[in-house]
Amino acid sequence: MAGTTLVLKEENLVVLENVEKSVYEELQHKTGDENCTCAVNESVVHLGKVSSVLWNEDEIDWEYGY
Repeated sequence: MAGTTLVLKEENLVVLENVEKSVYEELQHKTGDENCTCAVNESVVHLGKVSSVLWNEDEIDWEYGY
């Protein structure tokens, strides 16, 4: 099952789309680590220090106007 993961950092927000739930769960365990990384779409993503991670099973409708 894939969805959208919102990664909250101290000064910004990272949106990872089409992420498997297992990657989200891995990021939850790494929250607070100084050098958080994960594998998304066969690439390693370096996120630095992550303060919180949120999961949305569906795609986010960016046309809505957040």
